[in-house]
Amino acid sequence: MPPARAALAIAGVLSAFAASPARGQIPTPPTLATGTGLIVGQVVDAATGKGVSGALVTLANARRVLTTNDGRFVFFDLPQGRHSLAAAKSGYIDSAFGMRRPGGPSLPIVLADGERRSDVVIRLWRQGSISGVVLDEAGEALTGITVTAFRRVTAGGRRRFAQSGTSNTDDRGMYRISRLTPGDYVVAVVSTQVSVPASSQRQMEDAIYSGSLEANRAMISSLSQFGGLGGMMTGPNSRQIGDQYQSISTSSPTPPPADGTRVFAYPTTYFPAVTSSSAAIVVTVASAQERTGVDLHVKAVPTARISGTVVGTGTPANLPLKLVPQNEDTGRQNDV
Repeated sequence: MPPARAALAIAGVLSAFAASPARGQIPTPPTLATGTGLIVGQVVDAATGKGVSGALVTLANARRVLTTNDGRFVFFDLPQGRHSLAAAKSGYIDSAFGMRRPGGPSLPIVLADGERRSDVVIRLWRQGSISGVVLDEAGEALTGITVTAFRRVTAGGRRRFAQSGTSNTDDRGMYRISRLTPGDYVVAVVSTQVSVPASSQRQMEDAIYSGSLEANRAMISSLSQFGGLGGMMTGPNSRQIGDQYQSISTSSPTPPPADGTRVFAYPTTYFPAVTSSSAAIVVTVASAQERTGVDLHVKAVPTARISGTVVGTGTPANLPLKLVPQNEDTGRQNDV
């Protein structure tokens, strides 16, 4: 390489090396545009109107400040243009300027050159909770049962209920679902039942005991869509009924023993003791509110059997099917 070109190449490498941070060194953040604008505001509790101290206020994901004891904050040397403000604090729902309800739309602050805004208020809503006890048909407390809260939301122009929180009952049958966004909820004990043909169960067992899991990977992958057979082969919530193996979710109540030919199960139950979401009592949680006494009463019912044939070109074996209640409008969002 000619000496002149070599010198230029070395100079370029040195320049690039000097521009990059040394290993272990934190890179210098990019220089933000500045001006003479000013924003003075306050973060307040949406329920009480009092200032919230120690809230973190973020300006356009770039600058951050903590509020004073009375919730005040200030940003200065701001350029003209649109500025977004967000606020967060533990125990509250994250919010932003312009929000009038939790999760609602926010608004930007538009500053003219040298403008000063001193009327900016950001509302924060405290998280709430729902608590109660789960009892069976005999009035006995059920332990280790998962209780789910579904919050009313609007999705695709339709009002739906989306899963928002869960809690397991303790040894007294009590549960408490915390960190809830203020809103309307239905509360339920969701019972998930999975049935698999006995022939498929035996194939799975043969694959495991023969050590040929690799050869049966496709079959195992297909069967896993039923919810996993590992929990179906053992455990108090697994049983064989005729030519089917049935498994009840371990977080659901254990069904009582069969009465002759009558097999019982616990259906999904909504507060207070109904099996349809449309008949459930809606629980409204306000900011910082603790709703107590939301007790659920579950009752075992006799089961029925539905059978049929899936017809279609190239229909695979072990195809999972799902049974959902007619006109059911709750459950996990987008699940019905």
